[in-house]
Amino acid sequence: MKLRIMRWSRFLSIGVMIVLVMLIILLTSGITETEDPVSGYEIVIDRLMEQTAGMTNGVEYLAIDTTQITNLNADEKFNLLKRMQKCNLIVIDSTRSDLEANGMIQNLYFPKGLLIIIETHRANRNTMIMDAQIWRGGAAGFGIKGLKLAYVEGQWQLGDSSGVFIA
Repeated sequence: MKLRIMRWSRFLSIGVMIVLVMLIILLTSGITETEDPVSGYEIVIDRLMEQTAGMTNGVEYLAIDTTQITNLNADEKFNLLKRMQKCNLIVIDSTRSDLEANGMIQNLYFPKGLLIIIETHRANRNTMIMDAQIWRGGAAGFGIKGLKLAYVEGQWQLGDSSGVFIA
């Protein structure tokens, strides 16, 4: 009788070890370097700011409309706003209509600021497609339609777009 019990316990121990090894393999097989979608949006905003350097005279505010950024949660949106403080402007999360309601945009002009609007069309772990524009007033703005970003070798990279427009 003891012999059978020992064989059974040995079989049980081997079975438990196999299950544990399989569980470890399953849990670690999907682990890759984690992408940071906030960094992708930061690159896009940096590009917009570079392209509109001539519009920044007298600017104190950088308003970013995050309402159409669908793949970031509230904490990630806050992190994006915090990162953009590197522009040495007062960064606020606001829509155009909110800025108008608060009197910051008057007669289709944002005299003390720039407004960035980003609309995410598609996003997953490795790619994002969006429209992005920066606006100060009237025809003083610039936008990129269908901008593609790809997460390659640990960083977001700007790709092709379907066009550029005056905002």
